[in-house]
Amino acid sequence: MTTVGLIGSTVARPAIAAGHNVVLGNSLGPETLQNLVAELGPNACAAPASHRLPRIK
Repeated sequence: MTTVGLIGSTVARPAIAAGHNVVLGNSLGPETLQNLVAELGPNACAAPASHRLPRIK
């Protein structure tokens, strides 16, 4: 399991259970996260590390 697999899934699972959408990324590319995304379900997706979400103020 990659680092994002361990850390990301630990954070993502309760977030998804609470009704949130999650975006996971790593330096290897989104294709390396497809198994984890499939396991987490439709509220999860993978994006390239260059993808940045807007800051919440």
